[in-house]
Amino acid sequence: MVIESGGATVVHANKIVNAAGPYAAHIAAMLGVRLPIKNIFQQKIVFAGTHCRPEGGEQGKWVKLGWAYNTAASEPQEELANEPHKDPQFPEIVIRGAAAMIPALGAYVESPPSRFSHYGGYYTMTDENWPLIGAMAVAGDCDGAFMVAALSGFGSMAACAAGRLCAAHVCGADLPGYATHLSLERYADKALMAELAGAESKGLI
Repeated sequence: MVIESGGATVVHANKIVNAAGPYAAHIAAMLGVRLPIKNIFQQKIVFAGTHCRPEGGEQGKWVKLGWAYNTAASEPQEELANEPHKDPQFPEIVIRGAAAMIPALGAYVESPPSRFSHYGGYYTMTDENWPLIGAMAVAGDCDGAFMVAALSGFGSMAACAAGRLCAAHVCGADLPGYATHLSLERYADKALMAELAGAESKGLI
């Protein structure tokens, strides 16, 4: 269903791909599927004045800093500006943390940048921090329903590969050997899941 200003329109499709980001679990629930994912609000700041990891393309003069230290899951909010988990101390915390690794940033600890943007978004992830790509259900009445979900904090880096893998699922093409490990089928592999559960790092930065 597509909701527009003039009303709602029902759209019929033989196949769908659930790529709804923080709302992926909500879309799956409409089909009676429970996805093992959660949303964790993480924050970023960007500011001018350094040349380390510029933000904004080749001519960018901003540097972006982030620190995924929040571990509390929450339901996605429509207005991120009103997100209750947004921490006003985050800019200072992340600058101090970054300065420990990049000493040149130490100047901003005592003299914070006057121009910066503090914002946030959701890391939609599984407990093991591996994405879910493929059929939206291992069995049941969801034939034709696929997903690209739980890309966590690496969505922009993995988007092209994730889209290609999902397209292979949708088209019934040959799948790479790792496809099972990136789908719901991995939860049937007890050895793999035990290994992931015991991992010291989930790959968050």
